[in-house]
Amino acid sequence: MNDPPTSARCLVVGLLAVLFAGCGKSDHDRVEAGRVLRALEVVRAASNENKRRPTEELATTPCSSPVVCSARDSCAEAYQHLAVGTAAALRVKSELDRIEKQMDTQPDAGAEKMAELASELDRADREIGGARDSLRRCEEAASLMRRTFGI
Repeated sequence: MNDPPTSARCLVVGLLAVLFAGCGKSDHDRVEAGRVLRALEVVRAASNENKRRPTEELATTPCSSPVVCSARDSCAEAYQHLAVGTAAALRVKSELDRIEKQMDTQPDAGAEKMAELASELDRADREIGGARDSLRRCEEAASLMRRTFGI
């Protein structure tokens, strides 16, 4: 009989097991990456006023790969800043429109609200500025994820 030694067979079986286990993990990570990229596409397609819900869905997209989770988290953070900043800016605009309508009948109507609105506008500016910085990190992380998984 020319059977290879038992240790050689064990080595081959062990290497094959590691190879197949690694392939399964890679496929799983690639599927996760695809889900995160699809969720990111939905966020990007939404108008700024409507990014909050898709951003929350992106943030809760399941992941286990550090590369995928990093991209998901970076992008969710960026778009959360944008959603919060946009919502604050819209609140200011709405309130200014309301005050403007009241000015015809009550010229002093908005004087006390101006400081509050200025503060809210500053918040909107900070959030949108934070989104700009975070979007660069999002793009870098998403690009790394695409390259890593060949997507």
